[in-house]
Amino acid sequence: MTRHTPKVVQQLSSDFKLPDTVDPKGRLTLRKAPKIPFLSYPDGNPCLFGNLFMLYDYDQNYSLADDGGSLKEHAYQLSLIIQYTYNNGISLLNMTESRLKGFLGWIRARKHKGRSPSINRTNIILSKTLDFLYYIGVQSGYPEYVSLQGAIKAERVVKSSIRRASGTTIQIYGWKHSIFLVSDGKSRTGVPIGMDTLEELRQQVDKISSDFIRRRTEVLFNLLEHIGGRRAEVGNVLVSSIIAALKTEDSNPFITIDSRKGVRGATREVPVARHVLEDALEFINTERRSLLSRISKRKKTTIEEDKLFISARTGRPIKVQHATATFHKLKTEAKINGKAHPHQMRHLFLSRLFDERVTAATRSRSSPLFSLDSILEKTVAEIRQLSGHATESGLNPYVKSAKEKVLSEILNSTEQEHPGNTEIAEAVRVLMDELAQVQPSDLEEFLTLKLQQIKEGKS
Repeated sequence: MTRHTPKVVQQLSSDFKLPDTVDPKGRLTLRKAPKIPFLSYPDGNPCLFGNLFMLYDYDQNYSLADDGGSLKEHAYQLSLIIQYTYNNGISLLNMTESRLKGFLGWIRARKHKGRSPSINRTNIILSKTLDFLYYIGVQSGYPEYVSLQGAIKAERVVKSSIRRASGTTIQIYGWKHSIFLVSDGKSRTGVPIGMDTLEELRQQVDKISSDFIRRRTEVLFNLLEHIGGRRAEVGNVLVSSIIAALKTEDSNPFITIDSRKGVRGATREVPVARHVLEDALEFINTERRSLLSRISKRKKTTIEEDKLFISARTGRPIKVQHATATFHKLKTEAKINGKAHPHQMRHLFLSRLFDERVTAATRSRSSPLFSLDSILEKTVAEIRQLSGHATESGLNPYVKSAKEKVLSEILNSTEQEHPGNTEIAEAVRVLMDELAQVQPSDLEEFLTLKLQQIKEGKS
């Protein structure tokens, strides 16, 4: 069974357009909405509210990139409540607390590749379902439909705020409701790829027989490691962007890449070591150019493509999923048992960047403990510009890791200054255990409290 209902979700054509504005002469202008999802009931009749919600999400700047993007994922999530209400003869405006619980049970009973959906995925589906039902209520003149006083007793709360480049602030909403499953305690934070694993993958790349595919894979690995972008951001790097970056004399020139979080079509600039971009340019001017020349001769037409990563067979851009497939294939061939996927390269990049910047800043301060909070705050602001995170909270795992490393160094240094002192060793151990539970924003208050306790103990 699939995660969604195939008959409910269909994608419109790649050249589909939506009405946009009317110009001063009264002419209608259109905007591109390639492969925007179209929602139907299982009997084939269009789902009006579902498609209105897709248009609403589209206006909220959710992505359609790479064969549907976030909108396609949202459509898949909504397909479940559409099928559930249809199967049970329930109007989308007639959901209740008990029916919502029935929907949860139905979701949990579904199997995908023999497994029930995870707690995290189930909660994501429930949250999007509440968004959808709330929208339906508002559009139908029944705004209290999903509210503390409504048929579905949920509270809409602000999760975070995002300031766009234009200066406007948008709020991200979530829900409070007893229907949500309690976390299983498993970490949702990815971990950097291990250096041993990365080396094993690179050794496997060296064995690829095709010169073009081997070099394309080498360049992919280098850009993932040094740009620190998401799979779709690195996978859509342009030849023209690499050439433009190398026109400067900088040792770390800035390259423009897509930014897949935030405003649709947004880009950001990221500094990349010059030798990495020069290696990519060498690939462009040799193996890649030779391939395009051969394909052009075979097809008797000139093939030109600005996307860096192209198919060895057609010369056209490869899908972003290709990076995941490549990692999986190399991992299998190398007989690696642990994790090995492209997004771990992003975790590696960000972990290194945090360590480098925080360590350098703390070593230059006379009181690194009391400076650490402000150092972390400044580092987060700087790195967020490079990483493209929609909110600062997305960087919290790296903040916590960097904080623990710095404090561990300081405490270990203290312990080494008093070798054999078991009381100090035990105090350091206890303090490290407590520090592991402290949030970055609470660090200064925690340290102040500990120092006060030390002073009181001496007096």
